[in-house]
Amino acid sequence: MYKKVELKEGFVGMEREVAKRWEKKNIIKKNFAMNDGKRYFTFYDGPPTANGKPHIGHVETRVMKDIIPRYKVMKGYHVDRKAGWDTQGLPVELEIEKKLGISGKEQIEDYGVEKFVKQCKDSVFGYVDMWKEMTNKVGYWVDMENPYVTYHNNYIESIWWGISQMWKKGLLYEGYKVMPYCPRCGTALSSHEVAQGYKDVKDLTCIAKFKIVGEDKYILAWTTTPWTLPSNLALCVNKSYEYAEIKANIGTEEEKGNQLVKETYPLLKECEGINFIGSVEAREIASGGADILVCEAFVGNVILKFFEGVALTFLGCIKEGLMSSLRTKLGALMVKPALKGLVKTFDVSSQGGAPLLGLKGLVVKAHGNSKAKEIKTALCQCIAFKENSINEKITDMIQK
Repeated sequence: MYKKVELKEGFVGMEREVAKRWEKKNIIKKNFAMNDGKRYFTFYDGPPTANGKPHIGHVETRVMKDIIPRYKVMKGYHVDRKAGWDTQGLPVELEIEKKLGISGKEQIEDYGVEKFVKQCKDSVFGYVDMWKEMTNKVGYWVDMENPYVTYHNNYIESIWWGISQMWKKGLLYEGYKVMPYCPRCGTALSSHEVAQGYKDVKDLTCIAKFKIVGEDKYILAWTTTPWTLPSNLALCVNKSYEYAEIKANIGTEEEKGNQLVKETYPLLKECEGINFIGSVEAREIASGGADILVCEAFVGNVILKFFEGVALTFLGCIKEGLMSSLRTKLGALMVKPALKGLVKTFDVSSQGGAPLLGLKGLVVKAHGNSKAKEIKTALCQCIAFKENSINEKITDMIQK
């Protein structure tokens, strides 16, 4: 049915024949010229660093990037496809540092910054031929004869022009961002540079705390020579610097939560006849540090459902562990009486609802998926509230 295709030299040989045909008939350049005068679509290749060898990851990304320009050509666009070379950044500098046998910013300055930059420029195209060969083999159609180079002045000036346009349009702002920092290089690092082998190092600097005489305040001072601290006689300040007086939040502030909760706090604090203990941390709730929690509705719902989920998960883990083998099953029989008490303690259905305060009538809120036992418990809470005249007592206390 089909004519058999003879591959004397295999698929690799066939690829070579196709590449030769493209070169002989100038197919790639003809494709670059297609749709001339029609709508433009510009594609600038994200530039690799040419002082490093290409690897399988570059093959994958080049195949993916080749799809878009080809598609746009088929859609009738004139596609300007330009290759590029990243000739700046730490990878280039680190390569030259290894070559010169130096390390770090100070040694680069001692060697001479201009000489070091020249060495970097001379090295960045060390593997260009290998990159071109790989690009041709994978059939990635991009103009490598007229690439953009990041250290060329026309490229640098185009970047500054772009930044100036953004500045004129009010699109730039000054802000703060936490960045990885290399103490050896003395510079911030990009996420790509971090991925090349960022690690924590031991820093011999420290921050010392000095108490102000007669006040419960301290001055923090950073030093790169902590061994001199015992002999220090004074602290110096720079009048051109801005210093900040900061109140540290160490978790002991009285009022926490949203504005409504903060307004409620002093009212409860002044209320007589109740044992108001103040703010509690979320981790203290499970240990029974407070009988009644006053919080915003959403937070209360989150706390309630979280502890219910923890209880169910905890019981599920115990059951799974005890039923995992014959030995654990026998052990479960021995501790069965104790387990019954534990299960009862963590049984959320025994606390089927919570009364809503601040209403004239009795309202107990239960989950929408509550079972019969939980509804029964909620009704029992209503009865207990009525028998003990809880609403009336709350009203009397507020009026007093």
